[in-house]
Amino acid sequence: MIEVERLTVAQVAARIGVAASTWRSYVARDQAPKPDGHYDARTPWWLAEAVDAWRVEHPRPVRVRRAPTRRVVEPTVPVR
Repeated sequence: MIEVERLTVAQVAARIGVAASTWRSYVARDQAPKPDGHYDARTPWWLAEAVDAWRVEHPRPVRVRRAPTRRVVEPTVPVR
């Protein structure tokens, strides 16, 4: 018998590099595949190969982080 890898929300999120709440949002907005099944009424699962296929089709945009700008603050000198 072939063993299939079933992933919970937390496992999917870790696998694709997002927060669990982000994955849930993707699913709720139909931006990610619906669960392949449920362990119980509250715990959905996805097949690992389905998640991997979805990730290939939906690569995450690369965020370019800018270096923080430094603000020069002149020391205040009391005027006499």
